[in-house]
Amino acid sequence: MLNTIPVAYYSLDLNGNITLVNPAAERFFGMQQQQMIGKNIWELFPDTVNDPSFSVIHLAISQNTESVCEYLSPISNTWIRLTAIPGRMGIVVSATNIKAITARKTVEQKTAQHLENLQAILDTTLMQMSVLEAIRDDQGKIVDFYIKAVNKEMERMTGRDDLQDKKYGQEYPGIFETGVFELIVKTVETGQPQNMEYFYQYEGFKQWFASSFVKLNDGVVGTNMDITQRKVMEEERMRNLTLLQQSEDIAQIGNWDFELGSGIFTWSEGMYRLFDLEKGVEISPEIYLKEVDLKSLQNAKRVVRLIRSGKTDFDEILTLKINGQKRVLRIKASVIRNSLGQPVRVVGVDFDITAIRDAEEKIRKMEAEQQLEIIKVTFATQEEERRRISESLHNGLGQLLFAIKIGMTSVNIQEAISSPDQFDQSKAYTESLLVEAIQECRKISHELMPATLEEFGLRSAIDDVCKQLSGTVHFDCHYSSVMPGLEKYLELAVFRTVQELMLNVVKHAGGTHAEVIVAIQQREIHISVKDNGRGIGRYQKTKNGIGLAFIRSKAKLLNGTVDINSIPGAGTEVIVNIPFKIGVN
Repeated sequence: MLNTIPVAYYSLDLNGNITLVNPAAERFFGMQQQQMIGKNIWELFPDTVNDPSFSVIHLAISQNTESVCEYLSPISNTWIRLTAIPGRMGIVVSATNIKAITARKTVEQKTAQHLENLQAILDTTLMQMSVLEAIRDDQGKIVDFYIKAVNKEMERMTGRDDLQDKKYGQEYPGIFETGVFELIVKTVETGQPQNMEYFYQYEGFKQWFASSFVKLNDGVVGTNMDITQRKVMEEERMRNLTLLQQSEDIAQIGNWDFELGSGIFTWSEGMYRLFDLEKGVEISPEIYLKEVDLKSLQNAKRVVRLIRSGKTDFDEILTLKINGQKRVLRIKASVIRNSLGQPVRVVGVDFDITAIRDAEEKIRKMEAEQQLEIIKVTFATQEEERRRISESLHNGLGQLLFAIKIGMTSVNIQEAISSPDQFDQSKAYTESLLVEAIQECRKISHELMPATLEEFGLRSAIDDVCKQLSGTVHFDCHYSSVMPGLEKYLELAVFRTVQELMLNVVKHAGGTHAEVIVAIQQREIHISVKDNGRGIGRYQKTKNGIGLAFIRSKAKLLNGTVDINSIPGAGTEVIVNIPFKIGVN
């Protein structure tokens, strides 16, 4: 029965002695049955001690268990599936399917060789490459891919050298979210190469990739390229372009470029907006001549000449008439030269300065009007001051002096002799008039230049005014300074401003209390007078009465500001700020 089976069989006792062989075994070993029976297999074939058959047979004998292996036999130089089955008297060894195993192993060796060759090719490229093999379910649907091979660049990028034979989707589940998996499946099913760019933010990656897949048997060869830097540069370029367009729109500017060799004149979108033209309209440097105002014609000709010649940089201002509207452009241009110093292009920027020019004109007009107003107010203030001094001299000091003159007629020798008592009365009355005249003179002098300010400084002068004017209105005055004193002209300006503001409160506010603050700070003099009076309306805030006009003109001359905060019925606060520099005259 044993001889009818086309498989090489032989049996061994527990010591490894051959007890039985079949004809197939005889052919396998190349010996007759009588030459092998009773012989020890390892003595008969000493070379097998070092091959896997020894381990299989020894394992079956020593552990009484079936043992199997496939190995390349040094006896037949073929691949063998060796099976050792233990029994009561020893073991039975069989060698089966020799040709089939050899063919399969040959294919496996060739496949391995092909993979080695492919791996060598993959490792020479700087792109990330991988070979993927489809994994299908019972219905034949692709559910994942085995990673059959990856190149060195892929290992470097992923930081892994253990990806071979791993499942792609299991190792990198982000491929399902990004659409990469569907693209690979499409490549396998259609046989058409597929490409895509995508941002991968899974498994610790935050990079842009460009991937291509080409079908290979039931899988694909994939290439990946890290394009993060390119994408960042593209995004930065788009962001800069957007910012440039927004900046041109906001700043009312446009950029242009003229190539001297080709004569191509290129405009940015901002330039088309400046000239109210549709983008793409054919343009040339001569457009400045078509739109220019006659007053700027010569300047426009110079601009065109310099653009076309590329001789020098220039900065020019043109007044244009665009769709009937005046537009003032400032044109700044620079010449770009090659390595030989030859001009190759002229680049420039056009600024719409129409609003700036209009504003400058308005400011000049306003400054002229303000200067005229200051002069008018100054004259009016001086005239008012002269009138008040004239009234003080006429009604006060003048009348006293006239009374003294009349009184002096009674103070003579005859009166002293004839009527001593009357003389003494006349003399005493005249002396009292003289004392009153002296006091009136001092009062007028104090109004022109307060003696307290001259002798004791600004703090004392302001305190005096507070005391003098306190009556129906109670003044609460506060003074602070970071320096010992101001220059005389500043002290007088501050004093007159405070005095005028307080007089306004007494004359017009109709209140009972006012707070006065004078603060000499590092770079500014701050004056605030706040009352609880009737307040002033919007019209009165802007109307220049003699008092407020005086204060505004004084502040203007000192580069200061005047702010009025008031609500009718809720009082008024006037704030004056005058800038100055310590130690600068």
